[in-house]
Amino acid sequence: MEDKWMIRATQFGNCPCSHGCPCQFNSPSTYGFCEAVVGIIIEEGYFNDTSLNGVKFSMLLKWPGEIADGNGKFQLIVDESANEDQREAINKIAKGESTAPGATHFWVFASTMSEVLDTIYAPIELSIDIEARRAHH
Repeated sequence: MEDKWMIRATQFGNCPCSHGCPCQFNSPSTYGFCEAVVGIIIEEGYFNDTSLNGVKFSMLLKWPGEIADGNGKFQLIVDESANEDQREAINKIAKGESTAPGATHFWVFASTMSEVLDTIYAPIELSIDIEARRAHH
């Protein structure tokens, strides 16, 4: 069965590069490597018959050079309040396993990873206020 999913979420991401994250505009990274932390709160979503409303997860990503050169390392953290079905869904989505090649940034990042660590299930404290341009992770 092909998985059917959708998420509408608020996301906060940060990396050490200069303003604008040059790698997203086909430019080299500021320091010759990339590392990022991303926090996501799903406002509305599903994975097949599983609701993902309210699920929080974080991704830690690290590449020794440019993202396009690969050899990255990936750590997924899913909020411990997620149930077993939600955990499985977030693992498949965040690791790019349930999407057509190149269709989502999850797949693109996964294609550059040489090391994917076991998912951690732990409390996640995350708040994102778009209007105030503030986030706490």
